[in-house]
Amino acid sequence: MRKGKTSLTAEFVSAWRGLAGLGTHAFAPDPIAKELVSAPVRVLLETAEKSPRAARALNAVLDSVSLGVWRHLPLRTRAIDDAIAREVSTGTRQVVLLGAGLDARAHRLRALAESTLFEIDHPSTQVIKMQNAPKLPQIPRQIHYVAVDFEKDDVADALLGAGFDSKAPAVFIWEGVTMYLPRTRFARPFFSVIGEPLRSSFSKDEMRELFAAHGFEIEADDGDQEWGERYVGEKPIFDMSERLVAARRLSDQK
Repeated sequence: MRKGKTSLTAEFVSAWRGLAGLGTHAFAPDPIAKELVSAPVRVLLETAEKSPRAARALNAVLDSVSLGVWRHLPLRTRAIDDAIAREVSTGTRQVVLLGAGLDARAHRLRALAESTLFEIDHPSTQVIKMQNAPKLPQIPRQIHYVAVDFEKDDVADALLGAGFDSKAPAVFIWEGVTMYLPRTRFARPFFSVIGEPLRSSFSKDEMRELFAAHGFEIEADDGDQEWGERYVGEKPIFDMSERLVAARRLSDQK
């Protein structure tokens, strides 16, 4: 994490969403991404928007040379968007984004129109986000930015202090964060170099046991293979092995 600056991964992910959303398979468009990134990246995304044919061609090349990995992020984004939409359609009105980064859902996801959104992330990233967000259309009824260092601060206390109602239903989204938290002694070289080492991974059995130990039951645990078939009609050649786990507190089930 860079003090006083947005994390490099947050910037990269936002740019990836923005560019991938301009491809032929635009199942997860993110026209807001360019408004949240740094100036050089914004110019790149704006240029791509003005040249649809070139943007589609670039996405096709990136998808081909990466053996389908380029689709991973937009697939993950769409899967989470759909999960949020399903949950709020049942009446849930609190949505919490843990490690929100430069997430643009508050400004693009219509399903959040009746919700109160809590964006939680490192103080450095939050500062940059709060500078840009006021210039954008707001979809949720309320947005609360909650600054938290996941390795040092009590997330629950911070969330309650921001007005979260612990007695009301809520959906929590934790996208692309768990791998950065301490668990093993291994770290991937690239992410270590930029100061954001990958530290953890979980098997399906480990994830099920972890959730069960905290009173949750897993409802779904899927990834690129399932998402590819669902949104594109084909499985990717290369599987990133990153999964989206949907779980519900057992006490909330009837």
